Amino acid sequence: MSAMAGRLAAATAGLTPEKIALLIAVGFVFGTFPVLGAASVLCALAALVLRLNMPGLQIVGQAVTPAQYALLVPLARIGARVTGFRAGIGGAVVHAVAGWFCVCVPLGMVLYLAAICLMRHAGATYAGAVAQSKGATDPGVPGRELRIRSSRSGIS
Repeated sequence: MSAMAGRLAAATAGLTPEKIALLIAVGFVFGTFPVLGAASVLCALAALVLRLNMPGLQIVGQAVTPAQYALLVPLARIGARVTGFRAGIGGAVVHAVAGWFCVCVPLGMVLYLAAICLMRHAGATYAGAVAQSKGATDPGVPGRELRIRSSRSGIS
């Protein structure tokens, strides 16, 4: 898993926090699409349409493949309740896709918003730490030094 994380870090280098959050959310949503083999195609199409980093999106999509397999039956059951009809194997696919729309798409939106908040917070913390190490001042208040709280010592 660390090799995959390294590849993802290399693929997302230089991207804005919003693009990284969108890449992660779209990768998770399309990576869990319940039709086997379609997830990679959907990730590639999403990368082209949304102008995202295709290797990064494919890495996220492949990383969630175990979740895709684990969610096949639960999504089919949710879809069967939503659609209200019984069918054979083809109907199970329709049920799974309906369940995916009901569960994974809204969770992808929540994941996107949460990832943006986390990335912005992490970016601000990192930028503040770099500024403090250089002895910079707060650009909003002239003459005021930046203060970063240390989680270990409790000193600000």
